[in-house]
Amino acid sequence: SSSSSSSTTAYNDNNKTIPLRLLPPVVAFAHIPTIDFAAVVAGGGPSSCRGERNEGIMNVSRDAGLVDTFIHAMGNVHVLAVGHMHGNDDCCPARTTKNATTTTTTTTTTTHHHHPTSSSNSSLLHLCFGRHSGYGGYGHWERGARVYELTLTDDLQFSWTSYVRMESGKIQDVYVPTTTTTTTENV
Repeated sequence: SSSSSSSTTAYNDNNKTIPLRLLPPVVAFAHIPTIDFAAVVAGGGPSSCRGERNEGIMNVSRDAGLVDTFIHAMGNVHVLAVGHMHGNDDCCPARTTKNATTTTTTTTTTTHHHHPTSSSNSSLLHLCFGRHSGYGGYGHWERGARVYELTLTDDLQFSWTSYVRMESGKIQDVYVPTTTTTTTENV
């Protein structure tokens, strides 16, 4: 939408002068996946992902470059977590290609990915689905939720991991990204 596009542009313009080392680590949440979620899958994402992909991706038909802003303008966003696709709970490293054009992917096989690899780019951003967590909605998948554990040490090292906790209590699909960031304070 135009307001979303102008908001992204305003963010980019207002924050060009802030050094990355002064920005706190960010984790972002949205309901509907951006176009970039489908682009990761179309670009061979499953070999570098961890989790289940039980249905295709129904993403927004247009977006204002949110992921590009997270990667290229902000540089401090570690996770974009979404829902909407109840059968998906995977995490993948984001690709840094600008202006992704893929809009829908129809891969529907259940896949458990066990060996995440680092992306061939320097982006900190990872794209993650949340899974079917409630008793309503569509589908008959076992209920669970993707859990995020965020750590900021005394010396300002930020790291995170994620896993899926099933309703039964079972933990599966642990995702450990390969990036760690140092944040500095100007006190």
